[in-house]
Amino acid sequence: MIDVRAVLGCWYDRPTVGATAGRCREEVPPFAFGFHHYSLDESMKQATFELSRLSALSDGVFAIALTLLVLDIRLPTTAELSGGVSFDERMNDQLPHILAWVLSFAILARLWIVQHALLVDGGKRSRAFMAWNFVFLGTVSALPFTTSLIAERHDHALSVVVFSLALSVGGVALGRMWNAERTFFQAKAGSDAAISSPRPSVVLMLLIAVIACTVALFHPAAGAVAWFAFPSLAPLLKRLLGKT
Repeated sequence: MIDVRAVLGCWYDRPTVGATAGRCREEVPPFAFGFHHYSLDESMKQATFELSRLSALSDGVFAIALTLLVLDIRLPTTAELSGGVSFDERMNDQLPHILAWVLSFAILARLWIVQHALLVDGGKRSRAFMAWNFVFLGTVSALPFTTSLIAERHDHALSVVVFSLALSVGGVALGRMWNAERTFFQAKAGSDAAISSPRPSVVLMLLIAVIACTVALFHPAAGAVAWFAFPSLAPLLKRLLGKT
């Protein structure tokens, strides 16, 4: 039987040398609280992370964000159609939400393609890559909110600024993810498994963000529309630069 007091004593004291450490190795089984194989300290000091788990987490965040985008589009209720208001008029009220959904869905689809290229090869990624990946996923998870913002308040410049700022942070995070594994990615250059740099997409995102925010100061809705250029121009820019 397992001596619980011995297990707890070894867990909290975590001896590494001497007679006490030997006793713990003899008396405490390897599976007890992950004592010998994986402690909390070891997880915090982990230098690399499994790429498969990062990829699965990223796909999950994208799937949820893409699904949440459509929840702002709704059919008018019977109560809303009372008082002589037609169905067409109520559906016209949903037009900003529909356009915002199309815009954000296209942007997320393009961002997934760019990020996916950084997750397709190699078994592990560094701690820095993991940290910036979380920053990037944070901006992805915020996109349903920023999309609702420009749909509901498309006549306010601040809505476009918040939307642009979130995407800009995501673009910077993508660039930093590339830099964190630059040596590995560049070693793949010229091979069949070459990993293209996200730099063209990042530069385009930052450029559109500046343009959108500037235009929004004079015409907020036009500033939001400027973001339609990203999902359409990013693939074209990639081909022009020979990064196929």
